[in-house]
Amino acid sequence: MKTNTFFNSTLLLFAFTIFCIQVSAQNQSMMLPFSGINSGNQYEGNKVINFTNPSDAVITELPQHIFYVGAAQGHPHDEYDLSQANPSMNEMYLGQHPMFGQNVVHDADGNLLFFIVDNNIYNKN
Repeated sequence: MKTNTFFNSTLLLFAFTIFCIQVSAQNQSMMLPFSGINSGNQYEGNKVINFTNPSDAVITELPQHIFYVGAAQGHPHDEYDLSQANPSMNEMYLGQHPMFGQNVVHDADGNLLFFIVDNNIYNKN
């Protein structure tokens, strides 16, 4: 009788553990980051394709901040401008394209929480 009770308790604990793991598991990402335009006077930052609604995918630009080098507005794809930027690209996303990698993190509804570009983590604001 004790063995049967122990077995039932163990089985119940195992089922509860599996349920907890499944509840807290992260949903598959439905957002794909990619680089924006860099030609002429168009200096777009990275963009994201949101596939939350697959029949109506939406492209949005990641929030970037205008920066200055001296008194002139900086170019987000010029390494000299980025090295002299005020504020620095470690503090705010300036629109630079990734050299190594990027990722976006969102909530269950597809709303942007934060994003990562080349080892720098940026808030959605």
